[in-house]
Amino acid sequence: MGSKLIKMLKSDLVDSNEYFRLMILSLFSKNKHINHFSRLSKMYSQCEPSARREIILSAKINKAHDWLRELKESFLSMEHWQRMAYIYSTKSLPYEERKFFLDYKQPTNALEISLSKWSRNKI
Repeated sequence: MGSKLIKMLKSDLVDSNEYFRLMILSLFSKNKHINHFSRLSKMYSQCEPSARREIILSAKINKAHDWLRELKESFLSMEHWQRMAYIYSTKSLPYEERKFFLDYKQPTNALEISLSKWSRNKI
């Protein structure tokens, strides 16, 4: 199933329609059984911010902790909804690591503050 979805992402119809791309990518962030994260992570740098957000969310569900750690360096350059997805995804990192990161990277608005508090809490 995941391979077919990846193939669809590369089709002309889906490539020309952001809505279709997001709908397909959202399936990877909601269903851990179609884990093709290694292929999604390769697409990350060429995607628009909304698609990057879905790839970040799929990293959480597919436990791509090392990839999420690498992404910390680009946190400040992320657009707002990518940052929100990343803060949410840090919940899957070990407690001390996510607490340190979230304490260091101060949230910029009320929603980020609330999400950071939630993510900072122990599981």
